[in-house]
Amino acid sequence: MVRLRQVSTVLGTFGVAAAIGFIMQNESITGSRYNADESALWASIDQAGVAQVASVNGVDVIGQSDLDRPAIVAAYSTQLDGTEMSIGRDCAIRSTASVQAAALVYLSVEAPCRPQTELTVHHQGMVFSAVTDTKGRVALEVPALAEDALFITAFESGEGAMATAHVPEFSDFHRVVLQWQGHREVGLHALENGAGYWQDGHVRAEAPRDAVVAMDGTGGFITRLGDASLKAGYQAEIYTLPLAQSDVRLTVEARVTERNCGHSIAVQAFQAGQTEGLERRLLNVTMPDCDFIGENLILKRMLTDI
Repeated sequence: MVRLRQVSTVLGTFGVAAAIGFIMQNESITGSRYNADESALWASIDQAGVAQVASVNGVDVIGQSDLDRPAIVAAYSTQLDGTEMSIGRDCAIRSTASVQAAALVYLSVEAPCRPQTELTVHHQGMVFSAVTDTKGRVALEVPALAEDALFITAFESGEGAMATAHVPEFSDFHRVVLQWQGHREVGLHALENGAGYWQDGHVRAEAPRDAVVAMDGTGGFITRLGDASLKAGYQAEIYTLPLAQSDVRLTVEARVTERNCGHSIAVQAFQAGQTEGLERRLLNVTMPDCDFIGENLILKRMLTDI
């Protein structure tokens, strides 16, 4: 069992995500309410509905210079329906999104000329990495973060695809998102109905549950996205709870490891489905030195209890 002795309780200094360049994708897919970062991406959509975006002027995916994040898609060529972007007649990249139970979206990407290749998925301000299989395919269940959900898939080369889905059940659920880059060893913890650590109501990545509990109205579940094997990949954890439920204490923890001891880490958290325009919070904190490997820090004030 993981030891829970707290090294310290970390308050840290938070910053509004926009101030550090986090891309905050708007809930509307019409483009009428996109923020300044996104408007650069869509500014050249002409009346025929064809996007020819030559550059995003170096806008970073998450944007903080010391995190070595790659630039967002540099060039796009899209079909009229907005669901296919191609890099050649025989190498078309396609993405589709279909709605599942509990406001989940089944996201599928096909890139036949990109086998075993890293890609990044952007969805309403959430970012995570994945790797295609030997046939260039990826299939994931992603919790929707907007009723009109937009998913952009980007390869490092600049090619990519996008897909949209209308998710009418989105407003029936709380969504709590924690995201980071690289091997940060952080995690989202939800303590339901007064539960303590390691008890039945303690929902976490090691005991995530699934969508059935949310559909039954008996609790929440955690979805983890991102390929943890990637050294600088983006990862995210999303806690989902029916909107009618409450009495959940939310915490973020960081474990001290050989890879992060004595180093600075940055994590971002935000919540959807509760308050319109809820501020996204970023925490930068220096981890304890390597004498404390195996211990956990509780990062306070990152989330609002439900």
